[in-house]
Amino acid sequence: MSEKGTSPLFLTLLILVIFVVLGSSYFGLAALVLVLAYQWSSSQKGSVQTKSQQQSKASVHPQGYQDPLRWSFLPSNGVQRANTLESTKYENDLCELKCLATHRPTHELWQEASSDYPYAWHLHGRKRLWEIRVQMRLKQVPSSKLYFGIELPDCEAASTTARQMKAVLIRAIQGVIGDFYYSDGEDPAEVTPGEEVEPSTFVMPLWAFDQFVVSEVGEEPEITGDLSNVGMR
Repeated sequence: MSEKGTSPLFLTLLILVIFVVLGSSYFGLAALVLVLAYQWSSSQKGSVQTKSQQQSKASVHPQGYQDPLRWSFLPSNGVQRANTLESTKYENDLCELKCLATHRPTHELWQEASSDYPYAWHLHGRKRLWEIRVQMRLKQVPSSKLYFGIELPDCEAASTTARQMKAVLIRAIQGVIGDFYYSDGEDPAEVTPGEEVEPSTFVMPLWAFDQFVVSEVGEEPEITGDLSNVGMR
């Protein structure tokens, strides 16, 4: 992830999370976008503490610490924890994945103040509250442009006001990241039987990430370590 302050990707990923949580509740999403847009425009580069890989590993997991944040891949392979010492692995027919979720301890302010928490060497003193790192090894060469995002399982009808608000938000997001794809999805009742039903979708290209790196097999960086001098931003 980028060493800069809150970025367009940070804004967009949080929007994706709200889409998952709120579905078609675009008023809540609108409020979040306004707050995040202000944060992004006013953010500055946070302080960066340089540590050796060995020091970083030693500070990742204070003894006895149990992180309260849980997450899972979809389809789920079990409940996962954030701020873990090692990345979490997942595999399907298309690729192999490693994922690491980190966050500042906003639930325990004493840890925030003392900088005694996992990945404090990277997060402490910065604007961002959380960071997601993903490492992907493709099993076949892509035949088209790669996108990254979310799909919602259900297509929900929205009011006229919600649709108008959504259109404003979509234009605002497009002004920040440019190329992306969004769809409300299709109502299964209106699709010919046997045809594929498009789910509610929001995706963006890989270059919209804060930071990315393309590596040869066996030369991939360890995503639990310092990536400040790795890849492109």
